[in-house]
Amino acid sequence: MFRAAIAGVVILAGLVPRLRRTARVNLRIAFGPSGPGLYMRTLTRLAENVSAVVRACRRNPNRRPVIRFDVDRYRSIVQEPPPYVCVTGHFGPFELWSLVQDAMNTKLDVVVRTPKKWLSRRALSFVRGRLGTNVIDKKNVMRETIRSLSEGRSVALLADHNAGYHGVFVPFLGFPASTTRLPAMLARKFNRPILMGFIRREGNEYVAWIERAIRPDPSAQDDADERRMLTEMNAVFSDVIRKYPEEWFWFHRRWKTRPGDMEAHILR
Repeated sequence: MFRAAIAGVVILAGLVPRLRRTARVNLRIAFGPSGPGLYMRTLTRLAENVSAVVRACRRNPNRRPVIRFDVDRYRSIVQEPPPYVCVTGHFGPFELWSLVQDAMNTKLDVVVRTPKKWLSRRALSFVRGRLGTNVIDKKNVMRETIRSLSEGRSVALLADHNAGYHGVFVPFLGFPASTTRLPAMLARKFNRPILMGFIRREGNEYVAWIERAIRPDPSAQDDADERRMLTEMNAVFSDVIRKYPEEWFWFHRRWKTRPGDMEAHILR
């Protein structure tokens, strides 16, 4: 009953005109005129993913969702020992990534943005506490991520959001999008790979996998290598989102910041 109520709230929120308009515009950008037709499918899957996160917070492990990590794929892609710079997006029940850290033989410190609204802060704090997520507040992101990697702990962050005036414009779903530099900066500073990971529903269970490892080139110039890694990162996002469009969070204004905006501090 509680999960059904959560799903109902999510679907009702998705019918708010402003949110619906943002999602439909994003879908049209990604898929052309047929894109908005995917809207209800994505909204239904979003409700299912939120319910999965709620189920994962249950004390009884037998009633939690089954999460299967593709270990064979992970071992075929990643040869280096931890720590890693782990990157995912607002894709599937992404809050569940902390449950697969043991399978990767590493500890994850997850970069999060503290919500402004009290209810959202309490809800996410409860979920992350139950999931055992060790969080890094985005306000202290550079200092804390450097500390984590220096101490041998991997860091995980969402990198599919609009990065504003401090991002780098590289293609995302075929259009220039302001992209955070942080994954590439950390990868170069510590000479560690960027691991692109995702989680989605498959039947009655959830599958988590590493899609690709993006490695820095120590011989390249910083700016050029950062741009190269971020371009590869967004290409992975685009491929996975087009393959599983119902799993991505389409309500975010991904292309809010445009190339050429005044006062933009962008790598050109």
